[in-house]
Amino acid sequence: MTRLHAVVAFVVAIALPAWSWRDGSGWLAWTMFSGSQTYRIGITVIDSEGGLHVVNPTALASLASDDAAIYLTGAERYRQAPIGPSFRSNLPTLGALACRQVPRAANVTITLEVRNSLDAPAVKDTAHVNCS
Repeated sequence: MTRLHAVVAFVVAIALPAWSWRDGSGWLAWTMFSGSQTYRIGITVIDSEGGLHVVNPTALASLASDDAAIYLTGAERYRQAPIGPSFRSNLPTLGALACRQVPRAANVTITLEVRNSLDAPAVKDTAHVNCS
């Protein structure tokens, strides 16, 4: 292996994925399993008449892929699973599924709370989705 090959391998395999974590997404890094955390999901929908509806994450499981359904079932309470940052980046997609759960849904607020350990403070991420 030449020195050029080693430099290219380092840039492609180490430097670029590490750099992609700079914005917090890790879009160039492998994020499938990044450790177990506890998490819960809160979903509220406001319909076109201003009515507030709370949607249970388990109700979205039937509309989601099999993999996502596993993590949505029971997520109204803290669950432990290896969700990683991919769940956080897909909150708008989950919000779009919640739009389908309530007739005449206008907008959805979906909140993901993640704790790195049982006694750690929760880190909240919220997405707002317009259903129109």
